[in-house]
Formats: sequence, C-alpha cells, structure tokens
Amino acid sequence: MANRIPISLDRPFLRDAIIEFRYEPQIEPELIKGLLFEKLRQCSWKLPENRLQLPIRLGQELVVQANRIIELHRGDFRLALPPNALSFNVRVQYPGYADNYRPVLTETLEHLGDETILHFTGVGLRYINDFAGIDIYGVIQRFTETGLEGFSEANRVVRWNFVQEETLIGVTIGNALPSRDNQDELGSVIDIDLQEHCEPTVEIKEVIDLADRLHDLNKAILFGQLLPEDFVGRFGPSY
Repeated sequence: MANRIPISLDRPFLRDAIIEFRYEPQIEPELIKGLLFEKLRQCSWKLPENRLQLPIRLGQELVVQANRIIELHRGDFRLALPPNALSFNVRVQYPGYADNYRPVLTETLEHLGDETILHFTGVGLRYINDFAGIDIYGVIQRFTETGLEGFSEANRVVRWNFVQEETLIGVTIGNALPSRDNQDELGSVIDIDLQEHCEPTVEIKEVIDLADRLHDLNKAILFGQLLPEDFVGRFGPSY
C-alpha cells in the first residue's frame, strides 16, 4: 500500500523552501536589478530594517551593481535577487504552500510580468528538511520504487542525481550532522533539489504551474518514497 501524502503538518520540519524563477533580461544587465527592485517595492516587498542595501540613484535611473545580491522581505517570506533569478524563501516556520506561499509567488510574478523587462526560462525548487535529534538513516525507506541503490550507513551524507522526464532531481540525505540551531546536538537533513527549464515566456500561469508541479513532485518523493507514514504521523499530518 502506497504512503498517503499529507496536505500539511502541525509541526513542519521544512527549514528552507527555496523556489527560484530564472529569467533572461530584455534590458541592459546593469539596469535589470534596479528596475526589479523598484517594481517589487510597489507590491509590498521591503528591505530588511537592519540592513543597509540601498541602490544608487543616477539621474532618473535606479542602478544596482550587477554582482550585488539584494534581499527583500514581505511578511513570512524573503526574496533574493541573484543574477538572472528571483529566489524566494521563507523567513520563519513554513506557512504552507497553497494558501500562503503560492499567492505571494503569483502576485509578485504578475507584477513583474512585462515582456520588455524579462522572459522566464525555468524554475528551481529546493526544499531542505531538518530533523533535530533524529537518526534519519534508521527511518527512511530505500528509494526502492525508483531503483536507486548505493545507500550506505557508513557515509554521513549520500546523494543521488537523476532525471525524471524533463526534471533534474537531486536528493541529498545527511545523518549525524550538527544541528543548525545547536551545534552540540546531532540531527539529520533531507535536501531535495528539483530543476526544470522552459521555453522563454512571460506567461505567468505557465511558470506558476511548473512551480506547482515541482512542489507536488517534492512531496511525492519525500512522503511517497522516503519517509514512512508512521514516522510522518509524529508531526501531526492532515490528509
């Protein structure tokens, strides 16, 4: 019997929920970040109060150095602007995708969706799950459905990379690693990295649909193949 995939968890173990939208700029590279910054401020994204990252205004143009990564905050979320990408993540405990994360993604991309500025070329989704004080090697299933072997409990970190249809999939599992919050406590990490390209487009629905599909694929790998249902039950799942 296949594992059920939960809609949500009362005690989520998701630490980082990075969703990155890659794009091709349609204007000069030295202007793209400044223009994006200006438009993002119009839809409630703000600079962190404790960080001085203000761009430089030259004449009527807002210019930001091309190699500078700006980070903006909006409620429970943060947004970084590495070269040719919009990289979203959570700031606090994961608030859920459908009712909270997805609306922020959609509203932000719709505000930026201008063919004179950028064309989207792909989506990356990287979810990092943190299990403090848990020996994850004693819990996880062995990816038997995908036929992946090579698992060894002698290694603290094991990785798999493979392709499913057009999606590049990377799975990293770390065990007996120092906890991020307490270096004296050992814990475990499951890091799932999904990448898929798309034809250059400004159709927001297409890139959001792709993010939705990668989100569902992440859950299918994590809950459908890796974590047994009885283990997930410890975290208050809703089905």
